Amino acid sequence: MESSLDLQNYDADLVEKQKASNFRLQMEDLIFGSAAGMVGKVVEYPFDTVKVRLQTQSVDNPLFKGPMDCLKATVKDEGFKGLFKGMSSPIVGAMLENAILFVGYRQIQRHIREISPPVQTITTVLDDNGEVPLTLNQLVVAGAIAGSVVSVILTPVELIKCKLQVQHMLGSTKFNGPLDLIRETYRSQGLSGFYRGFMPTFVRETGASAFWFGAYEYTCAALIRRRQAVASDGIIVSKKDLTAPELMLGGAMGGIAYNLSFFPVDVVKSRMQIEEGGLRAKYKSFAQISKEIYTGAGVKGFYRGCAMTAAKSAPANAIIFMTYELLTRQLQQLSQSSSSVEPATVNDSKEELDSLVNSMQNGCKFFVLTEESYEQSVTGKCMCCNSELKYPHTVSRFRCPVCETVNDLKPHVRQQLMNQPLTLKLLKRSINECKLKERAKRKTTIIDDKERERIYEPIEKLIETVFSSWVCLNHSFSNGQETSLQDSGINMNDTREAYRIILNMPVNVIRSMMSAIDRLLKRPAVPLRRMVDIRFLLIILENPLLAQHNFPAETKYHHNLLKRVFGILSCLNNECHHGLVNWFSSYPLRNFESKIDLIHAFLSHRISRARRSPLGLPAAYEADWKIASASRVMALLFAANNQSNKVHISEFYNTMADYINLMGDFESWQSQSGKFAFCQYPFLISMGSKMKIVESDAKQQMETKWREAFFNMLFHQKASNPYLVLCVSRDNLIDDSLRQLAQNELDLKKSLRIEFIGEEGVDAGGLRKEWFLLLVRSLFDPQYGMFTFDEDSNLCWFNPASFENEDQFFLVGVVLGLAIYNSTILDIHLPTACYKKLLNLPIGLSDLKAFRPALTKGFEQLLGFEGDVKNVFCRSFVADIEVFGQRQSVPLVPKGDQLQVTQANKHEFVSLYVDFILNKSVERQFGAFKRGFYHVCGGNALSLFRPEEIELLVRGSDEPLEIDDLKSHTEYIGFDENEETIVNFWSIMKAMDAEKQRKLLMFVTGSDRIPATGATQMHLMITCGNNGDSDRLPSAHTCFNQLILYKYHTKAKLERMLLTAIEESQGFYINVQSETLTEASQDPLGIQANRVDDPKTFHLHLSSANISASQDAGIDHGR
Repeated sequence: MESSLDLQNYDADLVEKQKASNFRLQMEDLIFGSAAGMVGKVVEYPFDTVKVRLQTQSVDNPLFKGPMDCLKATVKDEGFKGLFKGMSSPIVGAMLENAILFVGYRQIQRHIREISPPVQTITTVLDDNGEVPLTLNQLVVAGAIAGSVVSVILTPVELIKCKLQVQHMLGSTKFNGPLDLIRETYRSQGLSGFYRGFMPTFVRETGASAFWFGAYEYTCAALIRRRQAVASDGIIVSKKDLTAPELMLGGAMGGIAYNLSFFPVDVVKSRMQIEEGGLRAKYKSFAQISKEIYTGAGVKGFYRGCAMTAAKSAPANAIIFMTYELLTRQLQQLSQSSSSVEPATVNDSKEELDSLVNSMQNGCKFFVLTEESYEQSVTGKCMCCNSELKYPHTVSRFRCPVCETVNDLKPHVRQQLMNQPLTLKLLKRSINECKLKERAKRKTTIIDDKERERIYEPIEKLIETVFSSWVCLNHSFSNGQETSLQDSGINMNDTREAYRIILNMPVNVIRSMMSAIDRLLKRPAVPLRRMVDIRFLLIILENPLLAQHNFPAETKYHHNLLKRVFGILSCLNNECHHGLVNWFSSYPLRNFESKIDLIHAFLSHRISRARRSPLGLPAAYEADWKIASASRVMALLFAANNQSNKVHISEFYNTMADYINLMGDFESWQSQSGKFAFCQYPFLISMGSKMKIVESDAKQQMETKWREAFFNMLFHQKASNPYLVLCVSRDNLIDDSLRQLAQNELDLKKSLRIEFIGEEGVDAGGLRKEWFLLLVRSLFDPQYGMFTFDEDSNLCWFNPASFENEDQFFLVGVVLGLAIYNSTILDIHLPTACYKKLLNLPIGLSDLKAFRPALTKGFEQLLGFEGDVKNVFCRSFVADIEVFGQRQSVPLVPKGDQLQVTQANKHEFVSLYVDFILNKSVERQFGAFKRGFYHVCGGNALSLFRPEEIELLVRGSDEPLEIDDLKSHTEYIGFDENEETIVNFWSIMKAMDAEKQRKLLMFVTGSDRIPATGATQMHLMITCGNNGDSDRLPSAHTCFNQLILYKYHTKAKLERMLLTAIEESQGFYINVQSETLTEASQDPLGIQANRVDDPKTFHLHLSSANISASQDAGIDHGR
């Protein structure tokens, strides 16, 4: 709990740091931009003075012959100070200008990402800060907008500067300085006077800033490409690797482009700004000034001072960009050296659609400077979210715009090679050294938490080094074995013990570990292609903190780590996945279950978020790569469980998956839309939900058939029954059923109704149950010869020597399909191997063991025998089958009776024998059975089930009855649940042994098995038959799961009557006898149970007076 609280504190700290990140970047840009502007302006100002004087001198009578003449004259007349006149205002302006330019440039890039994300998902080369540049066109737009904003502040600054620079040249000293100029301008012209020349300033700054940033970025990118071309493999060149001269070259090119691109506009602007206050008042507007310049000096008039401008712009802007970049670089180096642990970034993305947009907002744009670089891009997939991406073919790493994972195409671990892997022994030794220091210090002083953290700083640095390095962590906790399909090479016991020790350390150690894991997962630095490369993921997955969710911040942080672990694991190649399946299958049960629980918690969290999303379901989870990744990892655990059979299949059901629109998910899956659907991973869907899908699918198909019948009758005057009605005789049940099913082959997906010839009753479900029961008992009767029965396993299998034609086995398959389609439980004792074959899954010796245990035991003895197999076992390559009491031998290979089983070929013999029993010997019978089954259940819904689940669907569950569950889902009519009769009934049922409980269940429901989802899905109804004592036996309406009890005066009588009813009842045979009409008519429900001479026969007498009433009520029969 202590570590949990500490983790909460450091999580909150990380969140606050994340919130302050953008503000910190803005302040850096503001300060460094100001500094760069100030230095640049000092360098530039003398040149600017000369430029302005040349631009503003008289066209008819120029004072200076050129830049050098102006420079000499100014120094001669005014001294060097004359070159810096009016500099105070421009310096302030330059600081503001550059501060706003750099702040605006970065912020506008962010807004461009919000407003206009790239059309294509293309990643780019990253610098060491993880920044992803925009395209050149987008950078130009960002520069232009930043320049337009700056023009608002720059216009007054430029006006003051220009007037002060030229007043001495014009023979005037009207203004004593900037403040005097400001006061005079405001007094004479008001605020608008400061914005004389705003339009040309706006045009100049907007256009020129676009060229300024664009030329700088283009030059830097060209220098980076040049250096990357000669760099060693695995070395990534970014802007931070450029030297000061290279940065200055980029800045110089930007400055030249800035000044030359809009120089004529700058000339007109300067003239406009000095005309007010009596100085050249004849120039009134931009157009007038432009015309005057052109008239007086032609085109050359617009380029006066251009040479000086080029001369001053190159060094000034070189200084500006170099200063800004070096100051930024220096600050980052200082911040890294001041702390040994880099704070982890907590990012909890929104729903998938928002995630994609936000990732692009954070810099996930493509870096395309030329058309050739775009055309030479290649396509790949992200190692974490599996998104298909494009990136320049020259890069060795790229960042995914969806999950922000840095993908290294080549190993980038050169700096990690010197670090030492972690072992349990090294960790304990290091901790013991710190503990000795702690004990020594405690003897002399009281140690608080901060002091204790300082003592354990060596452990913090050790953990940070190991867990942030792929090389270190991947080679940690080795068990001395090579990584293979059978062995991961990791000592998992040491790993778990190490985590236990670390979690008892001060919070700074835990923080260091979690932050390091976060950084490593964001950039593993290695393309994970081999099994040996992924050991670090298994080590991270053992971290017990990942399963800890004590408060929202903790859940948020841990799930951000888990999404990357699951994402990377899910995107590995088949070789790595095979290794993971084998490694997971060897985990101890407790650890295996903990991994399942970890994924369930993550999936439940993501599904809960999806359900609250405004996008709605299924859209909110269809594009969520996190849910898809976790589901794929769960599939690996499911495959491992199939190998090792550690837990029941129900352990993989995710409860939250039951709360989505599963029918919508099923339809999306059927449409093969390519989007994620839970039906792709049906092991996550509970048995009950799958049954709902099957029932809903069946209902839709039944409704379709019903509508077809209705419209046929309505429009074509063609009589058509909306139900599949079978009229069968009890004496000829199989033949009647087979014939009518064949005749109604196209109607098998209609709702089934049964009529027994010569008997009254309306089928509300009970007659259908009876038909299934009687038909299955007949078909599976060993005397009928279609199936063989194994006494050891109490299971049936197809009789390879059956004389019955394929139609009979086809009928069995149809019956099985109809039972599923009509939600009816059958008493069929087929092994799981049968359902595996239905789903085309491989079967083998382990499946044979389930229904032929004695034979399998002999095979196991043969395979385990190391002696002389030939003389001890005396077997040849023949299989023995029983044909109606006689044993026959069938060769497994040509001349198999002459080929002896030896030590060398015993495995081949067992394999052929097993294949013969399970497949070849019953190929004809099972083929017909399978065709019949899929003739009814040919939809996709059944493919969601595992063989074990289909078996449960067909047979129901034979688990012991949970009487309390059954009681909680029982409805009472005429009784109160606390009434004596009811209390006695449940007491009697609980006291019954399992066999009698099953008989009672059969008596009430028509089946002795409960639904696959448990007794909670079985709804019983107990109805009062009278208001006093009675000698009548209890009766039942199986179509309604209804039991009719009487208010017997004693518990003993209730027990006796109940046992008599369930022991002596058999089948659903209804006998209408005229001689009992008078007696039976006394039964208020029209049903009376009577004992007859034959104790094995139980007749139900229906009074003719009440038959119609029973039919109206939907009652088909009683017991």
